[in-house]
Amino acid sequence: MLTAVLVTASACSSGSNSPTPGGTSSGDTSGTTGGTPTTTKLHKETAKGAVKNVFAKTPGGTKLTLYAASPGHEIMEQIYNADAKAWSQPTSVFKDTTRFCHSIKLKSKGPVMAATVMCAISAQDVNGTESSYVLASTDGKTWKRADLSGATGKPSISPNGKFVSWSSPTAFLLWDTTGQNFVTAKYTQSSSAPTVGVRQDDGSLLLIEALPTQNKTCTISFQSVTAKAPTPKAINSTLPQPDHPHCVITSAKMQGSDLIANFVMTTTTKDSNGKKVTKSTTFAYAFQKITGGKWVIKSS
Repeated sequence: MLTAVLVTASACSSGSNSPTPGGTSSGDTSGTTGGTPTTTKLHKETAKGAVKNVFAKTPGGTKLTLYAASPGHEIMEQIYNADAKAWSQPTSVFKDTTRFCHSIKLKSKGPVMAATVMCAISAQDVNGTESSYVLASTDGKTWKRADLSGATGKPSISPNGKFVSWSSPTAFLLWDTTGQNFVTAKYTQSSSAPTVGVRQDDGSLLLIEALPTQNKTCTISFQSVTAKAPTPKAINSTLPQPDHPHCVITSAKMQGSDLIANFVMTTTTKDSNGKKVTKSTTFAYAFQKITGGKWVIKSS
């Protein structure tokens, strides 16, 4: 008996070259996958231009894989049945001949699996993500899909596995396992000071941004977004932290009740010949939430 939760859908076509962030596809609440396990072997995509297999494992230990044959029009999946010691027949997750997908980022937490499928509007634009979309599921049989132009990276799943979010250059997309509705929170990313979103157990999305200030310091600001209030709301900012010039946040995650955020800073010096030399250094902070919902750097 398969107990896995995975991203899955019936084959269909959106017919849209320029998806709108948060726009759902037609019929996106239906679809089944898997079928009766057979003695099928694992299909591995190795051809140039194909989206090679990505793998995930559910809490029950069931394995699954997603992939796409070149030029990336159709995402396929296979599920491994431990009892039969066999992979299911390849099943179509989603198909659209106007999309040329080049990458799949898959993440799971508890009973939830979510993916970012990065696609371009041209097969030659192998790094493009103009027509990307996202997928999520709670039962391995029904699925949800939404367009999110420019989406990259793995989704953020709350520690309790009930809430998911994705990021793009112009918005964060929120999804929950109860209502299973997509909500778009408009947010224009800064190329010089990007923002990282971390989904919380209370359903909110915590937005963290590092802001370089004068005298080679760095200030970290926090905002909050919810499905009911999708406009970012300021929470607080830290005091300027010394010795971190040109700081930029690169990733963040919850670790217990603490928030662990990673940053990179750049420094410029001159070598013996007077030539400018730029150096990048990584560092991290642990934050804790205090009374009033504010986030502060945790004392060591």
